[in-house]
Amino acid sequence: MISCEHLSAGYGRKRIIQDITWKAEPGRLTVIIGPNGSGKSTLLKSLMGQTKILDGQIFLEKRSLLQWSPRETAMRMAYVPQSRSEGNLTVARMVLHGRFPYLSYPRHYTGEDYDKVDWALEKMGIPGLKNRLIPELSGGERQKAYLAMALTQDTPVILLDEPATYLDISWQLELMEILAGLAAEGKAVVAILHDLGQSLKFADRLTVMDQGALAAFGTPDEILRDQVLEKVFGLTVGRGVGGRGEIHYWFERGAGRGKNPLYQSP
Repeated sequence: MISCEHLSAGYGRKRIIQDITWKAEPGRLTVIIGPNGSGKSTLLKSLMGQTKILDGQIFLEKRSLLQWSPRETAMRMAYVPQSRSEGNLTVARMVLHGRFPYLSYPRHYTGEDYDKVDWALEKMGIPGLKNRLIPELSGGERQKAYLAMALTQDTPVILLDEPATYLDISWQLELMEILAGLAAEGKAVVAILHDLGQSLKFADRLTVMDQGALAAFGTPDEILRDQVLEKVFGLTVGRGVGGRGEIHYWFERGAGRGKNPLYQSP
């Protein structure tokens, strides 16, 4: 489990997020949503030790994150950023990078490392891309390769910063099913998303950020019941049931964001 208590963090002396108490538990897909600039990415980067902690603490498996070495942390948390540059590597070679925390220098890969790569590619449904170059891949294929690299890292926690960016709707739905499946296998999966409908459909827990603060944290039903999305996004939110019993969500602007805000600026 990864958690934080009264966390404030930012860049230099500038606070981006403030007084965040939050957790992501094994077996759950925790989705982070919020308007642009609300602190979503800063929260995720703080959990990885990539921002300056100004107040509060972060805990990994109930121990302060400061007590873990970078290598120990990398054996427990995998991070998939919004974008990255991997050069002209093959998919297999890039995915193999996920094994770095387990290797001493100079790196000598074992049969287990290569088996992990094959397993991850199979898990993502892309074994046929093994020898393809990363720049040749489509957006969806590339995102699956990045997630395969996170899987070879073999960590109980996976953090993803906007993994659905640039993907068409079919790829987005497939990706969400994959993330939900990983959570069902016992991993703590945390993802920043912009699609509110998919967030409500797939998340076990929703984290709603607003102006650097935690506006709400709970199940999708709790978030809807408390009308959090109306207050934070200025939306009218509707929910309906289709002919096969499936739930659909719809959104309209105009709930009056700013008239009754959950939080004032720090």
